[in-house]
Amino acid sequence: MQTEAIERLRPLIVGRLKNTESDTDVGFIDLSEERREHVTLATLAMQFPVVSAIYERWWRPGLGRIAKGVSGPSMQGEYDEAAELLALSPGDLVLDVGCGPANFTRRFAVAVAPDGLAVGYDGSAPMLHRAAAEARREETPALALVRGEASELPFEDASFDAVCCYAALHLFPDPLATLDEFARVIRPGGQLALLISRVGGNLHDPLARVFGKLSGIRMFGEDEIRDELAARGFSVTTQHGSGSVQIVGATLAE
Repeated sequence: MQTEAIERLRPLIVGRLKNTESDTDVGFIDLSEERREHVTLATLAMQFPVVSAIYERWWRPGLGRIAKGVSGPSMQGEYDEAAELLALSPGDLVLDVGCGPANFTRRFAVAVAPDGLAVGYDGSAPMLHRAAAEARREETPALALVRGEASELPFEDASFDAVCCYAALHLFPDPLATLDEFARVIRPGGQLALLISRVGGNLHDPLARVFGKLSGIRMFGEDEIRDELAARGFSVTTQHGSGSVQIVGATLAE
């Protein structure tokens, strides 16, 4: 099933990479260049198979609850709001960047089936191995998986109706370059849903800088992402926070 989805994905991949071989036993296209110049505690953890094995059930819900606080949404609440912000319908093409084991992407695949496609994109091979295994177990045909760099998405311009990036943008080495890529690959009028870290007060205070450097987690200012999205042609439709996280929904101008 994933082999068929991968072949449906190929027309969206930039010309020089369209013929990249995929290992059907693995279940994803690997376009990574094995870069290791930006290693942090956060990115290193995602490379361990044990983390990918517990990520969906224990790791992400546990750390998410700490970050969101007791008043923040449950994981089911996150899934539901992401789906609402993306406004997915059968036949849509949706990209999930930093998908991990595809816990969101598999749900998106159900929403866009049978003619649509949900693409999970991540830099961690263990996460994508886990995602492929879960997709086979659940028989999710409208799902394709790709490994690569978030700051250089390997997709043609205006390829997707929607892009989701939950709990990942703040882990990327160049999150603003990634926002540039989101604006490039989303079709005019398309939707973007983000869950990001946030910090109140002075973004450049020493504590925030030290925490970010040690952990690899970028702490965004309260309205920093809103301003960056506006500069890229997005109109923010939703912005609310809980604890140290913020959910942002936006539409790309037509």
